[in-house]
Amino acid sequence: MMPPRCRTGARTMASSTWQVWPDTQGPDLFRDARRAAIPGAEEQVRVLTQLASHTVGTDLAVLDLGCGDAVLLHALMRELPIRLGVALDRSPAMLERAQIRFEELGLLGGLLHFVEADFGEPGWMESLPFRQFDVVVAGYALADFGAARLCRLFEDVFALLRAGGLFVVLDHLPSGRALSRRLLREAWQQSILSEPCATKDGVEGERPDKEVPADPALQPPTAEEVVSCLGRAGFSEVDCCWKIYDLMRKACRMIRMKPV
Repeated sequence: MMPPRCRTGARTMASSTWQVWPDTQGPDLFRDARRAAIPGAEEQVRVLTQLASHTVGTDLAVLDLGCGDAVLLHALMRELPIRLGVALDRSPAMLERAQIRFEELGLLGGLLHFVEADFGEPGWMESLPFRQFDVVVAGYALADFGAARLCRLFEDVFALLRAGGLFVVLDHLPSGRALSRRLLREAWQQSILSEPCATKDGVEGERPDKEVPADPALQPPTAEEVVSCLGRAGFSEVDCCWKIYDLMRKACRMIRMKPV
């Protein structure tokens, strides 16, 4: 567990479909093996920072939803004039890993807040230290969201963004295109073979062809559902800025701008 000084708005969530790492071995495996196995992972982060660099303003506030070890927040901090950063995750062990990342860089102090909360549950925003952000990013965190929960989340994010703010989603969304799925599976397997830390056991749960849950409420959202929920939430611009093979599956970037 993280020291109290590094926990902002922490609370315990009783119900969720998300997996929580029970010990320190889990976060290490999740961080290294999973990321190494994602085709084009470094390019994806580069596109994210390029998108965010076009956000107007200085002294920005950034929220990283489902932050894991906060690699995305770290990448944004290298490129943007960030005044405040919030790393939010349901897993205390992953938040501890995020804290270690920034401690090693000497970037704690009053700049960063680490929040333990489940943003798939109602009332999660109550855990935030403040309610106005310029950039919100969600990286590989929506796989367990059905359409109804996804729409609620996007409405929450819309309420948190200032006018003209940016919402970037990095996620794996399913497609019905058989050729794209096959090409992606081949790229995935090649990534596992070429990356020493991308062990088979470590990435099995993140395979692009893994079995989809039978319960519709637990199935990953489709591209169409994402676009529909964004429009209903009030976002004015939606675009897929980077993808590989399977449309909006494994490394797609969708941006959402809140109208000015």
